[in-house]
Amino acid sequence: MNAAVEASLERILLQYGLAPDRTHVRRPVRKPPRGTDTPDDLPESDADEIDELTALTGLRVGLVYVDARGQESEREVTVHAVQRRAGGDSLYCFCHAREAVRRFRIDRIRSIYDVDTGEAFAAVSAFLAQVDAQSAPRDGLAPAMLHVADAIQLSSPGVHALVFLARCDGWHDSEVSVVCNFILDHPAGRTDIDIGELERQVRRLDPDERTFLSAIRRLTAADGDSRKRLVRAIRRLVDADGVISAAEGRFVDELAGLVV
Repeated sequence: MNAAVEASLERILLQYGLAPDRTHVRRPVRKPPRGTDTPDDLPESDADEIDELTALTGLRVGLVYVDARGQESEREVTVHAVQRRAGGDSLYCFCHAREAVRRFRIDRIRSIYDVDTGEAFAAVSAFLAQVDAQSAPRDGLAPAMLHVADAIQLSSPGVHALVFLARCDGWHDSEVSVVCNFILDHPAGRTDIDIGELERQVRRLDPDERTFLSAIRRLTAADGDSRKRLVRAIRRLVDADGVISAAEGRFVDELAGLVV
C-alpha cells in the first residue's frame, strides 16, 4: 500500500471517528509501579517494524509477568506479534498500563489469562504455539482451540479488519456472527470447527488501529477475490445491526474503493 493510499485510509478513520469501543469493564490488574520498567520490557527500537498478523494478533489478554528484578505484576495487553530470536523469544504487545508497545520475554511470562473471566489459558509455550501450525509443542492445547487458531490464521488479515470495524460501534452478537461466518466460509477452510470455541476466540480479539492498518496494507496486495470477499463481509457487518446510516454507507464505499 503506497503512502497516498495509507494517508487516505487514516483520513477515513479520522473522518468517521472510527475507534474500537473500550468502555467495557474488565477485571482489575496489578499494574507495575511507574518507573519500574526494566530493560527486558522497555520499548524496542524495532517495535514499529513488526508487521506480523497471526491467530494471536489483536488478542487482548492478561499476563502475569516477572521482570528482571523478580518483581511480579499483571499486564493487560493486546498482542501484536511473537518474535523468535536466538537470544530468546519475545511477545510484542501494546501494554495498556504503559500505553505503549512493550517487549515481554516469554520465559518471564508466568501465565496468560482471559481478562474478562480471569480464566487461565493453557501452558504459555503451548498457547503461543497457536501462531505456527507446524511448531511444537501444540499438544498442550485442545484440538478445538488448535483448529480455531488455524482457521483464524487462514482468514487473516481480513478477520482483523472486520473485528476492528465491528468493535467501533459496540461489538454486537450479530456482528460476531458475521466475523465467524467470514472465517467459516473461507474457500480452503476446515469443516470440523467447534462453533462455540470459534465465537469465544473471536470475542477475545480486540485489534487496534495499528493492526487494522496492517491488515488493510496486506489486503491491498492480495488477490482480487480476497479483497472482494472482505468488502462483501464489511457490507454484511454494516447491515448486521439493522440500521444503516448514510455515513456508514459512504464509509463502506470509500473503503471499498481503496481495497478493491
